Amino acid sequence: MTPAPRPVSSEPPLTVAHSGAASVAVIARVAPGAASLVIAAGASLGLPAQAAQTLSPPSCAAMAEWAARFNRDDEWRPSPISDRHRFARLFAEEETTRQFGKPMVDWTEADVQAVRQSVLACRRETKDRELSGRYNQIQSALSSRVINFARESGPARERAAAAMAKLADVPPSPALLRLKLLLAKAGNLEGYRDFQRAAGSLPPQAMAAAAPARELATAMRALTADDLARIVTAPAEKAAAGMREGVVSALIADLGKIPADPNGLVAVQQARASFARDDADLFTPPERQRIETAITQHHAAIGEAIATRLIDQLGKSSTELDNAFTDLDQRSAPQLVRLLPPAQADRVRQAVDARRNAVTDLLNKRFGADLAGLPEDEASLERIDEARAAIRRWPASASQQTPRFLEAADKRRETILAAVNRKEAGAMASRVYQSSNGRHKLEFVDRKRVLISNGDNTMPANYVEEKDGRVSITGENLAVTLSREGRTLRGWAVPITRTK
Repeated sequence: MTPAPRPVSSEPPLTVAHSGAASVAVIARVAPGAASLVIAAGASLGLPAQAAQTLSPPSCAAMAEWAARFNRDDEWRPSPISDRHRFARLFAEEETTRQFGKPMVDWTEADVQAVRQSVLACRRETKDRELSGRYNQIQSALSSRVINFARESGPARERAAAAMAKLADVPPSPALLRLKLLLAKAGNLEGYRDFQRAAGSLPPQAMAAAAPARELATAMRALTADDLARIVTAPAEKAAAGMREGVVSALIADLGKIPADPNGLVAVQQARASFARDDADLFTPPERQRIETAITQHHAAIGEAIATRLIDQLGKSSTELDNAFTDLDQRSAPQLVRLLPPAQADRVRQAVDARRNAVTDLLNKRFGADLAGLPEDEASLERIDEARAAIRRWPASASQQTPRFLEAADKRRETILAAVNRKEAGAMASRVYQSSNGRHKLEFVDRKRVLISNGDNTMPANYVEEKDGRVSITGENLAVTLSREGRTLRGWAVPITRTK
């Protein structure tokens, strides 16, 4: 004879669960005997008993209808970013919430144990083998996958909320804005990975966000999609929107701190490149326009200050023949000018051209007067030669001026040389020429012979005076033709000057 099913009491038993010194009256409608099992499970696991406050396991009749739908092969995962937790889809359905009075994703470990004890109680009452088997599968899932999820999900919510609070205290910066924008999209696997990458490569100005970001990334893997939206993505999106103006204002304020000097000019150029490369995509078109306008304006302000100083220095450049154009080149600072904004760079270049023209005019008048005032003597030839050497050393920037000044110097030299040569005309016999260091000496003995001394050695040679005034000397292993420039013979190893 099959025993009749045990009747289900029409009144739910009243159970009192204790947690430490506190006691909470908990009314739970459970299968016969399940209430005491709930208390026992909570006590054995050391769980807070108040977790049973809202959980109400159904009667065995209702439990049977619910269990009949259980399919362990139809899996559902609570997290869109992790496969760590998976269990039968039935646990996540609305029917489970309706039957137990609380969504499974909110169950505590005590809740899971209470449900498991109810399932075991109903399994003992049933005579249906198939249903008993389903109960076994359910309690197995409850004691492993579901309770593992419950054990992690609650603390994960707390850790995630705490990490979000710490992130809220980090000073605004473009890097933090990027982190929160990515966090707002971290509700799926791709977005979560983007957030992880950003959290692992934060720049120094956002390094304070590194630790809470890592903690958050770990906690998020145990959160449900709803948890992610409620605790993480929606708050992050709101926080990002709220910090935009602060980040934009801070960027613009930082630009204003860049000094108006060459280093500042480089710094603002780098800021422009850095913004375009690293941060421009963070901002809306109006925000980008504000920042780019601020960069342009500060660049122009620094450029204007530098240009003004450069132009002032240009006006003080040298007007000496030997270094006027070299000094002007140095003061014009072409490498620095290339860093200036176009308008300021053009202004400096125009000032350089104007100064070059002014210096050229001044040098031209002075040089012409100096040349005209030179006496027709050997010293004047030396002064002109020194001036010609200085002109040839002028930089390439003076390439248009160099030929004009050399032409003037050469023309005056020819005039003076002709006069000097007229004074020095005559036979070479009896004349003596010597180098400035005394090592080289030519003694013209008569109209044909010359003695050549090099240090302590003296050798005889012959010479001929050419019709154009040059002197050709021949001797043992020697043949040389010297030109006469006043009292100086040129063409020897060094210039030699008449001493007698």
